[in-house]
Amino acid sequence: MRVALYCRVSSEEQVRNGLSLGVQIDRLRQWATEKRATVVGEYIDAGVSGKLPYKKRPALSRFIQDIQSGLKVDSLVFIKLDRFYRNVKLYYQVVGIMEQYDVSWIATEENYDTATTDGRFKTNIMLAVAEQEADRVSDRIKFVFEDKKSRGEPTSGKIPYGYKVVDKHLVPDEETAPIAQEIFQKYLDLRSIADTIRWLWDAHGISRCPSGMRQLLSNKLYLGSDNHPALIDRETFQRAQELLASRANRHSPSGKTYLFGGLIYCRDCGKRMKAYQPAKYEYYICRYHADYGSYKCINKISTRQDKLEEYLLDNLIDEMVKYNATIEINDNPPKDKDRIRRKMEKLKDLYLDDLIDKQIYERDYTALQNELCEPEIASRMVDIGSLQDTIKLYRSLSKESQKAVWGRILKRIEIDHDGNIFLIPN
Repeated sequence: MRVALYCRVSSEEQVRNGLSLGVQIDRLRQWATEKRATVVGEYIDAGVSGKLPYKKRPALSRFIQDIQSGLKVDSLVFIKLDRFYRNVKLYYQVVGIMEQYDVSWIATEENYDTATTDGRFKTNIMLAVAEQEADRVSDRIKFVFEDKKSRGEPTSGKIPYGYKVVDKHLVPDEETAPIAQEIFQKYLDLRSIADTIRWLWDAHGISRCPSGMRQLLSNKLYLGSDNHPALIDRETFQRAQELLASRANRHSPSGKTYLFGGLIYCRDCGKRMKAYQPAKYEYYICRYHADYGSYKCINKISTRQDKLEEYLLDNLIDEMVKYNATIEINDNPPKDKDRIRRKMEKLKDLYLDDLIDKQIYERDYTALQNELCEPEIASRMVDIGSLQDTIKLYRSLSKESQKAVWGRILKRIEIDHDGNIFLIPN
């Protein structure tokens, strides 16, 4: 008899029942030896729910692919039925595929006979019991998480960098909180995960992989909640998310540092311009026009980096003075933040009194919270004195620092098909 051995465990089940993968595979190997069965493969799903379809269970999915590709096996063997499935519908989907290839299953520590009506009935009952038990466990875990969340306690063992746990609550860590805040600002300045990682190592001796840095920059816990303070203001966090999204599939050409990489956009189609260096000079051109021609975008302007740099150094002050004048003309009256907070409290009272449902509460509360956290228009005015000092020092900076300067000052540079330049400050 040719058999394939299958093990599955979720971490919660292992804690409760001691059904570790090691225990399961040892029992199965011993069974195969006693039965003098030939083991053609071992398939092990670690930390995987028994309620998932086989395509979301790597080992079981590989087994199905193997038998479809010609693997000769008589039976899939596991110690108990709930190691195989905890869902009646999904169980029959997989068994249907196995039957097409004359593959049966065996639970070594339980007795089933699916060839008879009574045997199939017993199988259905056991699957239903396993499914109900999994649902109860899931409900308990969800209740515990919701309870922890309501009391402001962390729901996982991973604490966001910059925080620590005191009395089961997240609070800023005096040593690492400033570094976490600096990471966000540096990413907005450098506009590059790789450059931010290098800066973090050079400045603080802290190592982060690209995926870890993205997770840090995407963690909404930094925005704070009713139960723990924010480390990152909403505007900074949102800008970081926009930058992450816009650069998700972009790779820096040949690892080169371009002064305005990720900062220049085509005014005509709205797409980011791509950087390239055909010879001595670096250039920026509309990505759509470069890839598809005038069919996609009429902007065929190639902008030389050094020329754009000189233009900005010569004209940036004047452009920002004009921008400030526009802001003053359109200035809005200051927000009544106390009024917004009162509205938030009233909204919370309505929800607690069951006068509005949770969906309406969350929608309106989030809108008020965004309004409260949105910076005043006046705070977005450019500090001309500081800008002048920065321009004076610019030539003495390294190329990486010069890139950071433009990222700190400008949100976007837009260039149209006539070569006109438009500046949008941070």
